[in-house]
Parts: sequence; structure tokens; C-alpha cells
Amino acid sequence: MAGEDANTTTNAAATVTTTTTTYSSPISSTGFTFAGTPQFFTTQNQNRNLGEIPTYTQYTGFPTLPFEQNGEYHRIKNALTPLPKFEVGSDVEYFINSIKFAKQILRPEDEAMFLIQLLQKFGPKARCAVETILSEIRTIDGLITKLRLSFGTRENLRQILACMSRTYQAEGESVVDFATRFRELQLKARCRLETAESEDFGITMVGVAHNAREAFYAGLKPDIMKMMYGTNPDTFDDAVGFAITCESKLREAREIDVLRKRAANKGVHKARVNKVDAYSEDEKELIESFQAVKIKATNAEKKQARQPQKGKEKRKQKGDSRERKPGRPDKSKSKCYRCQQIGHFSWDCKAPNPIPRQF
Repeated sequence: MAGEDANTTTNAAATVTTTTTTYSSPISSTGFTFAGTPQFFTTQNQNRNLGEIPTYTQYTGFPTLPFEQNGEYHRIKNALTPLPKFEVGSDVEYFINSIKFAKQILRPEDEAMFLIQLLQKFGPKARCAVETILSEIRTIDGLITKLRLSFGTRENLRQILACMSRTYQAEGESVVDFATRFRELQLKARCRLETAESEDFGITMVGVAHNAREAFYAGLKPDIMKMMYGTNPDTFDDAVGFAITCESKLREAREIDVLRKRAANKGVHKARVNKVDAYSEDEKELIESFQAVKIKATNAEKKQARQPQKGKEKRKQKGDSRERKPGRPDKSKSKCYRCQQIGHFSWDCKAPNPIPRQF
């Protein structure tokens, strides 16, 4: 570590000593200069107050961490290593989640030093804003709040809730995928609620959950929505569970309908009937009812066919008993010997016989 330069100013009232300590940087050859006591980064004063970040007068690099600080160096190093670089336009929520993961490694007394070292993870443009933020906050939670305000979306909570009400399940989209899109909006609303401003006044976490549940139900496909009619889910997750169950039953009903059509066209095959045994009791009753109706209709047709018929209907069904056989002349072209008319034979002629019978 670099040496110390002490300047002493004396007046009639008292003597004031200001010590400036310069620490070497792991990134550049210049130092990071603080105005304060050098004991802040030394091991002699183990009872130092790490909750206070010393104000700095000049930024020229990053201070190195002493190896002797009882594991503090290794904890901060392990917390910083997986953090991604943050530039203006980066995903702020992804960076915040990384910081939350790093916080699990640290102890409460490590947060002050961690915040100073965190500067090296910001790009040149973002670093200017972060330096101002770090001069105002003392905890990681405070940093997260400021990052959302500075780099997060500027949509207010009411706009996010309005976006929920305009979200609908697409054609071919499963309930699980639709619920995933809704959960992203719900998470976005919750994050915005943590930094709610004046335009979000009056909206609570309970209100966000209620709006998400109602908007999810209204955005489902009509057939799923009809099946869910009458259910009263308490939470958003309960509504998703009901919707997944309804979607599964609708899919099975479509498969049964396909089996019905095949049975109507090709007849009921034993293998297909056995395949239906895997369905629920309600679905089995539906298939049995369909089969019973079909058998009843078949029996009615057979019964009607056995009943005697009269008049023209009987003649049309059975046909002419004197129908022309192969080898016999066609009576439609033959001439009657009795009346000389075309279209029938003499034994079918109704005209009186002009030749008297001889006995």
C-alpha cells in the first residue's frame, strides 16, 4: 500500500490534522484517494464502522482489498466475479438479480466495501450516474431501488395493468405459455410497485394480484373460459391450474370426437373401444350413450323393414312380379294382339276381347 502524506494547519484555537491516503488500483497505475483516516482500510482497527462509506475527493481507480481482513476479501471477490458488465441499455432486472445473488454471499458488514468495488462493473456512461447513486446510499437494497429508478422502464403501474387487460391467448398457444407471459407482466408490476410514484398511488400488491387473475381469465380462449365458468380461484396460480385442467379435458374430448367419426364411417372396432377405457368415467358414459343411440337407430331400421307395406310402396320395394326375364321380349316395345296398343302384352290387356269365345 502507498504511503501517507500529512498536512498540519495551526491556529490560535486548535490544531487540526487531515490525513490523505492513496491506494493503488488493480486496473490502473493511479490511486483512489480518500479524505479521512487511514485506519479505514487497515487491519489494526478491527472494530471499524464499515456501514459508512468515506467520501472521496478524486476518482482515479479502484482500491485494492487487503488479504488480511479475515475472509472479507474472498467474500467480496466471489460476489463480484459472476456479475455481468452493465452498460446504458442493458437489462437492468437481470443485473439486479445478479446483485441479489451476490448479496447472499456477503455479510452485512461487507456491503459498504462491495458497493465501492461494484463500480468496476459499470460501463463509462453508466458509471457517471452510478457514482452519484453510491454517494447517496449505504446498502445494496438502496442501490437496487436507485438502479430501477435510473435505468428501469418508465412505464407506470397503471400502464402495466392496462397492458395485462389487452393480453389474450393466441391461436395454438398453450395455457402454460400464456401464463408465462402473464407472469412476466405480473413480475414487472411488482417491481414497479416497489418504486411506486405519485401516479401509482392507491394500488397495492393485493390489487395487482387481483387484476392479474381477472385479466388472465378474460384473456383465455372462449372454450376454456366457458369451462371455467363458475369456478372461483383464490390466486393467480389457482386460476392457471384450473385453466390447464380445462385445456386437458378439451383435448381428450376432441380425441373422443375423432373416435366417434371413425366409428361412424368404418364401424366400431374392438381395439378402438378398448382404447377408450383409459378415459374418465364421464367420458366413458358419453361413449356408451353414443353407442346405445346408434344401436337403437339400427334396430328401428330393421323393424321398419320387416313391417308389411301396401299399394305402390310395396310394389316399388318388391318390384313387378312379372318383371321381364332374360330372353323374354320387352313389353314396352311390344304390341298387344287384342287392342293393338303398344306397351303391354295381351294377357295384361284390359280391353274386351273382340273375338267371341267358342265353346
